[in-house]
Amino acid sequence: MPGNGATDNHIAVLRQRLASVSEPVTRVTLLRQLGEAVMLRSPAEAGMLLDEAYRLALAHGIENGLGRACWFLCELRRNVGDTQGAYYWAERIGDAAQRFDSAFLRGYYQYTLRASAWTAGDFAAARQAYERALETWQEDGCRLGEISALNGLAAVAGQEGRTDDQLELLQQCMTVAEEANAEQWRPWLAHALGWLLIELGRWEEAVQTFYRALAVSEQRGRLPLMSVAFLGLGQIFLQQGLLDRALAMFSRAAEAGRKG
Repeated sequence: MPGNGATDNHIAVLRQRLASVSEPVTRVTLLRQLGEAVMLRSPAEAGMLLDEAYRLALAHGIENGLGRACWFLCELRRNVGDTQGAYYWAERIGDAAQRFDSAFLRGYYQYTLRASAWTAGDFAAARQAYERALETWQEDGCRLGEISALNGLAAVAGQEGRTDDQLELLQQCMTVAEEANAEQWRPWLAHALGWLLIELGRWEEAVQTFYRALAVSEQRGRLPLMSVAFLGLGQIFLQQGLLDRALAMFSRAAEAGRKG
């Protein structure tokens, strides 16, 4: 699933909205969004917000909110090397999947288990967890889950040095994201694909991919992502000896970064 990169203004807007909302579904969403937004700045606050989101979602049977809150709590523990903490939050999703008899949460459970395996450096176990999640979500017709699992399998392939498999999986992700109109995923996937194509020396494909990422990012107002895409284009043009074009791209990357 995509990272944060939240601005101070975005965080302030989320805090303001959260203070005025009591309806459970909306409140769970805002708690999770704010927790994700502050995760890098204040892990302790993020933990409290996400824990509240989890408890509220559990009390009201809000499956999507529960799964995502537990996922970010698992990531929070993984980021500090707490394998047992990561497993704890993965198991909370498993418990909820049984309680609600939810195929969506069963897929999320397998998906979240990979974070615990990843923390332990067991990429084979992480790959198996992603594969089980992918199978569950495909059977349930959950396209966003399918994208998440494919993206995870691509990340594992990258860690294992299987760049051909990584490229194929990212391309599958892009196809599913376009078919499902998953606009929140498309710029992130295009950036990941573009940088991999740079690594493989496939310059023209990388240029096309980054321009596609720019178009989607601009539509969604994602300035940090636009900055990354401009940077990628600058790197390509620099490698090709096109110094003026490279400088122009680096300048636009810096501008988008400042505004974002």
